[in-house]
Amino acid sequence: MKILLTLRKAAEAGVPPMKSSELLAACVAPHADTYMYRRALRELVAKTDFVTCDIQSSRTTYEWNPDVRPSLYDLVIRLEGGIHETSNAFWSYENTYTMQPLHKVNKRYDALTREYLSSIYVDELDSPALSERSRAKLPHMNLQTTEHAEQHT
Repeated sequence: MKILLTLRKAAEAGVPPMKSSELLAACVAPHADTYMYRRALRELVAKTDFVTCDIQSSRTTYEWNPDVRPSLYDLVIRLEGGIHETSNAFWSYENTYTMQPLHKVNKRYDALTREYLSSIYVDELDSPALSERSRAKLPHMNLQTTEHAEQHT
């Protein structure tokens, strides 16, 4: 979504999509790989008439169509198929520093919970106290053998 917001701002200002280093840095982070940004531009070229693409031998340039000034809504609607991947890549980059430690803690917590539950299960199977409790309950059941039945008559 941040990429689309940045593209929208560039379209309003008439800034060429790939020319401004500030524009590129605003999309993900300063000095970050701009793969998802370039991918969003390629999708815009393929799915819309908002951006034109000029492919030369060693470089590709993108230009806004001067007759079209897309709104953010237009960008989102036209890129609805790829926008999730674009925004997910942005958020996964953002979360490298903010959410990654929390993710590790959650994974560790899940592992400890699983280990704890599995040890309870195993302990109960092998527990002498449980075995004694099970044996203590047996006489209360109405299980009569033929010998017991004969003694009571």
